[in-house]
Amino acid sequence: MKYFFLIAFSIFLFACTEDNKNDLGQDCDIDTVSYASDIQPIFTNSCAFSGCHKGSVPASGINLENHAEASKVSGSLLLASIKHESGASPMPKSSSKLPACSIEKIEIWVEDGKPNN
Repeated sequence: MKYFFLIAFSIFLFACTEDNKNDLGQDCDIDTVSYASDIQPIFTNSCAFSGCHKGSVPASGINLENHAEASKVSGSLLLASIKHESGASPMPKSSSKLPACSIEKIEIWVEDGKPNN
C-alpha cells in the first residue's frame, strides 16, 4: 500500500511541474514563436478586440492591429504593461493579466526584434 502512495505522489509531482505550461496546465510551445500564429491572435483577442488598440485613433496611440503598427510600439513599454509592472499601465485594462504563456511568447517576440514571421 505504501508503494501505491509513493507512486501516486510521484506521478502527481511530475504532472504538476510548471515548466513550459500555461495557466491551464497545457503545453506552452515557445520553441517557434511567430507573429502570424502566436502574437497576432493574442493582440487581436486581448488588445484590439474591444476596439482599444486598433483603428485610426487607438487608445494611447498604440495600435496592435497589424505587424506594421505593433512593431512600432516600445518593447519595454509593451512588456511592462502586460506584466502589470509597477509604473506601467496594466493591460488589458480593467482585466487580469494575460496567461503566462501569452506573456512569454510576446516577450520572446520582442527579444527577437519583433519579426514579421
